[in-house]
Amino acid sequence: MAAHGLVCSGVRRRIGNGANTLAWGDPWLLDTNSPVVNTIMPPHLSGPVVQGLIDPVTGSWDLPLLCDIFDQSNVDRIVGIPISPTFEDSWYWFGDPKGCYSVKHGYRVLVGECTVLPPGFHSWAKHRKLKVPPKWKNFLWRAIRNILPTTTNLLNRRVDVSPACPMCGEFNEDVLHALSLWTSLDATQLDLFVAVLHSIWLARNRAVWEAAMPAPRAVWRAAARACTDWRSATALHTPASPTPMQIPVVPLPQASLSSSVQLCYVDGGFNAHTSEAVFGAILLSSSGSFVAAVNGPLNHCLNPMMAESMAFREALAWLRGKNIGSVCFFSDCINLVNNISAPMIHDRSYAGIILAQCRRLLNLFTVCSLHYVPRSSNFFAHSLATAAYSQANTLFWDSVPPFISINI
Repeated sequence: MAAHGLVCSGVRRRIGNGANTLAWGDPWLLDTNSPVVNTIMPPHLSGPVVQGLIDPVTGSWDLPLLCDIFDQSNVDRIVGIPISPTFEDSWYWFGDPKGCYSVKHGYRVLVGECTVLPPGFHSWAKHRKLKVPPKWKNFLWRAIRNILPTTTNLLNRRVDVSPACPMCGEFNEDVLHALSLWTSLDATQLDLFVAVLHSIWLARNRAVWEAAMPAPRAVWRAAARACTDWRSATALHTPASPTPMQIPVVPLPQASLSSSVQLCYVDGGFNAHTSEAVFGAILLSSSGSFVAAVNGPLNHCLNPMMAESMAFREALAWLRGKNIGSVCFFSDCINLVNNISAPMIHDRSYAGIILAQCRRLLNLFTVCSLHYVPRSSNFFAHSLATAAYSQANTLFWDSVPPFISINI
């Protein structure tokens, strides 16, 4: 019960048909700090629900009615909310992409987010692209975020340990003491630098758990050997980049190898500054020749994941309208692919409604699957989506669009 106020401050009503949500009183608006309608309720209304604000014919917001009842600021907030008449309203947690509450989210609301980066560190983006093993990259991220279990961090978390460094025994141990200051290196040296830091940390852990101290030369040799092995392994398995004229080859399930199965590449885009969302999809034959394309804007989109989901839904509906029964879809959004392939994952967000609609459409195809491809292999759909930012309506293409200069 002590957390009752916390939970209530973070839950919202996800609007489906609007039948079970009070227009006044329930937190159903998308604002972080003001989710409740603040226009004074007209005296002649009594307990109105959100469904009464929806046009029953069009299934969209009744704009003239909204303008009669609410002030303009509330009207603007309402019309941006998606409506799904075939779904019921439900509760969701505002701070989670899937709308599900966890103790972790509640803790973050209470203590806030705090990111402390070392002096001189300006961007993680460059270092995230390092060609090093994932465990090294994860270790480097933890070091930069100062969340390695050094004695100082453990004491801050109420763990009863000695503050002395387990390697030197003289100074209190923090990340900088354990690993040294961040150094500016070129791209050819960064992977070796990360390998050395990781080896130092492993040596530190041996000092903690095994009371053993490897010699510095042994630590260096282990780092150099690991770095050399990684470079050799990745050099042997680096795939050749496709030529500009080449359709990427993606491994498909055996059941999808029929010549009657067509290929559809789809992409969604979202501009966080303007909240504009777009989509693009291109249909190819099983041999890779152009068949058709579509692109256009997306309405009532709230975030990038929702844009990708809505783009997939638009592509599914487009191909069903063309009476195509066998198709393999390709997207560069791994979250979309994972969510579609694991439908048991509970999703209370607005994107969850779109994903449920996508699964219903998938069942209407004879053969239909969704596969992940990297962005470089999805450049046709990405170009179509990007071009749609300047369009007011959805466009259908029976020939290669002029803004795609590559001859498919």
